[in-house]
Amino acid sequence: MGLINSKPKPPQNPIVLPPYPERWNEYDDRARLRLQSHQLKAFNGRSTNFAKWKIHTECVLNGTGYERILMDEPYARTHPGKNTLVYSQLSMAMADGDASHIVHKHKKTQDGYQAWQDVMTYFHGSQRSVRTARGIRSKLVRLTLSEGTTASQYINKFQTWHRDLEDINDGSEAYSSDTKLQAFLDNIHHPKYTMTVGCIRNIPELDMDIAIDRIRQTETELEAERGEKRKMNVLRRQICIEEGLRTPDDDDDLPSHVKQRSVAGWMASLKQQSFRGTFS
Repeated sequence: MGLINSKPKPPQNPIVLPPYPERWNEYDDRARLRLQSHQLKAFNGRSTNFAKWKIHTECVLNGTGYERILMDEPYARTHPGKNTLVYSQLSMAMADGDASHIVHKHKKTQDGYQAWQDVMTYFHGSQRSVRTARGIRSKLVRLTLSEGTTASQYINKFQTWHRDLEDINDGSEAYSSDTKLQAFLDNIHHPKYTMTVGCIRNIPELDMDIAIDRIRQTETELEAERGEKRKMNVLRRQICIEEGLRTPDDDDDLPSHVKQRSVAGWMASLKQQSFRGTFS
């Protein structure tokens, strides 16, 4: 048999595939459902609220497996489905706020990564961040631990606002450790913490963690003391009722629901005494 003459086929252009083609698996499906069910909180676009909203957004995405879209550009480019889903979440969260235009300009590309980067630039840019830092410092100056405020509330606000400062301009707006510690102690004006603050200032190698721990210890002791005082007031009232004496009116720490129970018990005791007198 002779050789069959055949013309060689012309070369075809190879199909170029992305280096990391996106594949949706069972884990991705669960993560997508979690993200859709845990939608981001609405953001009004105000600088003073941005730090709190940013933390919430990062927590939601961390819990659903989409955190890499925010920070990893190659990953976002090779996972367009996830990137688009993050964009839609950002768009819905900022739709009614004053910063919606930042995300809206990426409507055609649905690029969640770039939308997030632009949001970061907008709120952490030099001029805007300086104004934001100034507002946070003003709140810190007005923050005090005084009567009517718990130590836990004071510590939480103090730490949160200082963390917000540290997030601005890569930490350039933050206070030094010594200045932060000094401000923490100087703004404690509650008379029941005066002795504790004086003792804290005399601790060698003092740091912020030690100061906070000592203030919390004092708060716990004061709460236990108030609890014991309430118990004694209730017991004193019960004794007065049983002896037929007038109940004291100077128990300011006694909760209203306990007062109501005491009065009800007093009335029941009087009725019982009247019933006994009738049949005696």
